Amino acid sequence: MGSPKKDESWYLKVVEDHKKPLLRYTKKLAPSPQDAQDIVQNTFLKLWNQEFASIKTYVRQWLYTVARNEAFDCHRRKSKLVELDQEDVLGSIPSNLEKLFEVSEIFKLISALPVNQQELVVLKFQEGFSYKEISKITGHSVSNIGLLIHQAVTSLREMMEEVEDK
Repeated sequence: MGSPKKDESWYLKVVEDHKKPLLRYTKKLAPSPQDAQDIVQNTFLKLWNQEFASIKTYVRQWLYTVARNEAFDCHRRKSKLVELDQEDVLGSIPSNLEKLFEVSEIFKLISALPVNQQELVVLKFQEGFSYKEISKITGHSVSNIGLLIHQAVTSLREMMEEVEDK
């Protein structure tokens, strides 16, 4: 384990840089906002106990993977699902979609996607992860990530066309 004095400034910088985005992400996965805060806190506690040198090159990915696993553990403990928080979805909406539909309609469309596709849309469009990074976070293959995001975008387009036709 790394020396706290040696790594404390790095740790504090990581917390400062990643706390808000990680909390925004976990709010989508956690059963409640309080659970999301607990998940982030547990994630940073695990980071503190981790050998810093071993994860410095991929710390962002590591944080999201740990937070995701913590959220799934929380769900298993609580045995209930959570829906995306409309306020947090705003950052994940591509600007061309925002022009076509009201935000509330886009939220409804994204919420209609299967949960696994919702998560991938958030990781890709809101959090800005690459397919490779998403693969490491979720454990799905890169090609499967691509397929699921393609299916999500196709579904969103089809749903948008249905709304436009009404």
